Amino acid sequence: MNNIIPFISSFDCNSSTVPFELRQNLMTMSKTVTSKNDAVAALDVLTPDLLKYLLDEEVLLAVGMLMEKTCDGDTLPTVWLEIFNKLPKHPLATRMAMRWHYRKNDIDSGLHILRQSFTQALFDPIQAETYLFGLNELQLFSDADSFVMEFLTKFPEDTKIRTRYIQSLYKQERFKEALNVFEHNIGPKKWSPSIIKLLPSLREKSITQVNSRVKYKEALGDLASLYKNRIVSNTVSNPSQQVCLYSGQLGAGGAERQMTRLATMLKSNYDAHPNASEHNADCQPYVCVKQANSKTNSDFFLPVLEDAGVHVEILQDMDSVNINDITTDQKLAELLESVNNDLLSSILKLTKSFKERNVQCAYLWQDGGVLIGAVAALLAEVPMIILNFRGMPPIQRPELLRGEMHHLYTQLKAIPGIEFSCNSKIAARAYCDWLDMDESRFTVIPNAVPELSPKGTDRDQYVWNEILCNSEQATKTVLGVFRFDDNKRPHYWIEMANEYSKKHPETRFVIVGKGKRLESSRKLIAELGAENRIFLAGPSTSVGYWYSKAILVMHLSRMEGLPNVLIESQIAGCAVISTPAGGTPEVVEHGETGYILKCAHNPCSQEIQDTLEKMLSDIPQLRFIGSRAKETSKPRHELDAVLSQTLSLFGKNIIALNQIAI
Repeated sequence: MNNIIPFISSFDCNSSTVPFELRQNLMTMSKTVTSKNDAVAALDVLTPDLLKYLLDEEVLLAVGMLMEKTCDGDTLPTVWLEIFNKLPKHPLATRMAMRWHYRKNDIDSGLHILRQSFTQALFDPIQAETYLFGLNELQLFSDADSFVMEFLTKFPEDTKIRTRYIQSLYKQERFKEALNVFEHNIGPKKWSPSIIKLLPSLREKSITQVNSRVKYKEALGDLASLYKNRIVSNTVSNPSQQVCLYSGQLGAGGAERQMTRLATMLKSNYDAHPNASEHNADCQPYVCVKQANSKTNSDFFLPVLEDAGVHVEILQDMDSVNINDITTDQKLAELLESVNNDLLSSILKLTKSFKERNVQCAYLWQDGGVLIGAVAALLAEVPMIILNFRGMPPIQRPELLRGEMHHLYTQLKAIPGIEFSCNSKIAARAYCDWLDMDESRFTVIPNAVPELSPKGTDRDQYVWNEILCNSEQATKTVLGVFRFDDNKRPHYWIEMANEYSKKHPETRFVIVGKGKRLESSRKLIAELGAENRIFLAGPSTSVGYWYSKAILVMHLSRMEGLPNVLIESQIAGCAVISTPAGGTPEVVEHGETGYILKCAHNPCSQEIQDTLEKMLSDIPQLRFIGSRAKETSKPRHELDAVLSQTLSLFGKNIIALNQIAI
């Protein structure tokens, strides 16, 4: 019913052939229809006629608003994300896309998309206004506060942003702050009629307002600072020692794969030593995530954990928890009330989980996991807290940076019982530079990567046979395995593949994965006329099958931690071409196991073409490089070695996990 893709395919921002009468009928219905049934009926009537024509911006948005009135929560998030992808700077598209991210409690993804789309918001008043709309729809009010204050230092006379901010503060019932923003305008006193009309009410309510707790981004760090003198016992009264691995979700990413793999290894180790509790070493893992559902593609590894018998808790599915259920301390309660609502709800639920399960070690994965998990662990009096970072710090990835992070991390480094961990020396060094820490504070543990089975599922085999039938001229396969997002550069990968395969039809290119840029990538391949040279295989749980079909893996990421794909492919005996992103130089020996491009930020197309030409023109040498890659990578990332290092990290601090038998 709410399939936006045909409308997206008919969209042309520079042209429209929709007749006036049909356009007016659509506009009227998008504004006047009020019931679900009427909206469905209207779409049934209008859709066949609309799809006969090219649609412009106005028509596409009206279709979206009519679909909105169907109240179909399963499809509307996709509807608005697709419209936003076509109209990324339009205020309505931005507001509706972010509104659905908020409704689905997918705030982090919404903020990520928003920051990637509005990189010039601090320097462009037009972008600034739409960006502010997006932050408000996500209800990230402390982020909005910080953004507006910084923007106004650059554009102190901009009344429009000041107006939008006053209106937002008024809706939040922050009347005194709104009045202060109004009275401290140093620009022209040309206020809009809406602000003039609002002013009497604003003055009255600012006088009568009872002081309420203001949300501010430093609240998490201020709360953590209260634990700088906490006393951590060297013994644990309860021999049952629960280890919780916490992260934001279980989507098909490298960090999620690693966390899943480690959780299953810990569970297997626990099951193999049933008498461990007699030695005070009962280390039973469970996994907790903020969300894991198919609608947001955040449950990819959930079946793997369930099959391994690892218990999984999902915060989104838990009942709400009140502050007074967690603490009776007045100072802690006040600080919690000052934390952004999107973080607070998860913090309280996670704290409850830690307490109920008597968690002795909170193993927090990635920046999002640390942001929520560290304070929850402190509130629950978890003795050992491991902050486990999996990529470069968010200061280098602005789309992932939250205003709370730096202050919180700075406080955490001074708290007893907290350890810092990373999977890459390069990333650890970058965090230390950002947080002014000594590198000795970090324990670097490489990714655990087994040699993957070359067996494929029935679907994998079917897709591969289809690829062979459609590329009979090709004898060599270059593979990409990645999530279709902006960081992985799927469009640039396809452009490079297209340029090479046009000149070298004996080479096909295949990508395994999924993500928000999958459909646009499919469309790009069609536009390039490369359907018989470049193939999208979709997601696969048997990636080893695809490595077995490839002679070379190409990876063009902007940012990385320690890239699993490059480790997996080398262990499978594939040579690699990669940007030098993140920890890539730690896993690829340039000239020996693969080729590292000179630049990650803006990789040179000619360098890529030359490297493909050189490597693919000498297959015996390429196979030798692949065998060398396997010899060097496999021992470095063996599961038992990584498990041993992880257990040693657990035993580095205050609980007796060092007594676990391996």
